[in-house]
Amino acid sequence: FELASILIPYAARYSLAQLARELGIVYDTQHRALQDAQATRQLFLALLERAAQLNPKTIQEIVRVSAKSDWALRFVWQDIQRDAARQAFAPGSIGAQLKAKGNVGQDEQFGTLFSSSKDARPLQANVTKTLLPTDALGAMLAPDGLFAKQFPGFEYRAEQVEMMQAVANAFNDSGVLLVEAGTGTGKSLAYLLPALTWASQNNERVVISTNTINLQDQLFGKDIPAIKKVLPNEFKFTVLKGRSNYLCLRRFDALRRQDSYTTDEVRVLAKILAWLPSTTTGDMAELTFTPNELKVWARLASDPEHCTVERCANRPDKCYFWRARERAESAHLIIVNHALLLADMALENRVLPEFQYLIIDEAHHLEARATDALAFAATRNSLDALLRQIGGEHGLLANLGTAVRHSKYGDTAREFQREADKLSREAQTAQRAAYQLFDTLERFLTQQQDLPGESETGSDKQYRLTASRRSQPGWVNVEIEWENVATRFLVVREGLEKIYRAWQ
Repeated sequence: FELASILIPYAARYSLAQLARELGIVYDTQHRALQDAQATRQLFLALLERAAQLNPKTIQEIVRVSAKSDWALRFVWQDIQRDAARQAFAPGSIGAQLKAKGNVGQDEQFGTLFSSSKDARPLQANVTKTLLPTDALGAMLAPDGLFAKQFPGFEYRAEQVEMMQAVANAFNDSGVLLVEAGTGTGKSLAYLLPALTWASQNNERVVISTNTINLQDQLFGKDIPAIKKVLPNEFKFTVLKGRSNYLCLRRFDALRRQDSYTTDEVRVLAKILAWLPSTTTGDMAELTFTPNELKVWARLASDPEHCTVERCANRPDKCYFWRARERAESAHLIIVNHALLLADMALENRVLPEFQYLIIDEAHHLEARATDALAFAATRNSLDALLRQIGGEHGLLANLGTAVRHSKYGDTAREFQREADKLSREAQTAQRAAYQLFDTLERFLTQQQDLPGESETGSDKQYRLTASRRSQPGWVNVEIEWENVATRFLVVREGLEKIYRAWQ
């Protein structure tokens, strides 16, 4: 599974049968010991062969970082490197031909590929609007219309035409429309057809917000390409996600400079290194991560606090997030999820490009998503993970000296590390204080079972923090522990700010 998840990140599943199909291995008789063993052997050899085809610089880097960990596959990658080196310059190989021409070892990189952005120019809306021809659009969905001619088996639905014309009228009138569409209506096509026609003929931007990734994938990968085959107008469309979905190359490079790695860290590095030469989006959806690996990804993803103009030399030419923003600026149709739409509202339209037209699909989920997006939560596990990330054995502070040595401040690395060690101890003290706070809060809440303001959501209980609850005897202990945690966190924050200022 580990090797396959690095080399075949796009696999729908990582079962033996699925991986065998991906690599063209014949595996007709399943769940028989001998046949399973033979298929596993062929699969492993095929994966080794695929690994050997990676860029030599990529293999070298995976070997380098894995040597600083206890990862079991580090020995496998060392063997892959040796085999790849032998095959690369075997007589008649491409590597041997390039070497003979003097083209090997000069500009070879394992880095990322970025497509040209010359055509990604922001939309300029037409001053005069062209209204939608509702009857003509309806005719496209008729039994003998363009869709029926283009797609055999296309089904005419009167409800779909009715909804489509209502959406078209809403565009024409700059109005607001609320639609409840029953199952089988074909609502996606009913709003996409007028939306894309309006956007393309008026050079306007339309945003579509969904609740689920499945619907996003359906719109982007199936429905919109189908409409593109029928509509005469040219248009661009894209999916825009939140920052945390995009890799930050600067943070990725910082992780590569560590002195040691956990197994999860080196697995994530290997996956990204193998993926970088082929990705044009930097979108984590193209990779497969375990829950623990997702925690590592969170340290590598684009983040508004870490990714700024002042700090990031990659912006905008080699920043995946800003490239996604650039594509959105030039797109007629932008697909987002409810969380990103709400974040844009909360940040006063600083997330999405400016837009005047919005379609909210799966709108019955919007209230719940708004509660999630506009609320703040601090859990025992989240605080523990944060403080471990800062001051743990493999935390950011533990590797500060190494990072400084590789920077222009190399001569002050020892001083930086002393400050980091001191701050790491403060982070551990804050961690213990947080434990104590949650223990005290738990004891207090167990005594509040019969007071008003309690409700249940699934297996969770919710308590309203009312004046009567604050007046209970045990609450003062919670406040004392809270003040202690706040003080400890303030010390950690000030220490981090001190190091940050010294780094500038």
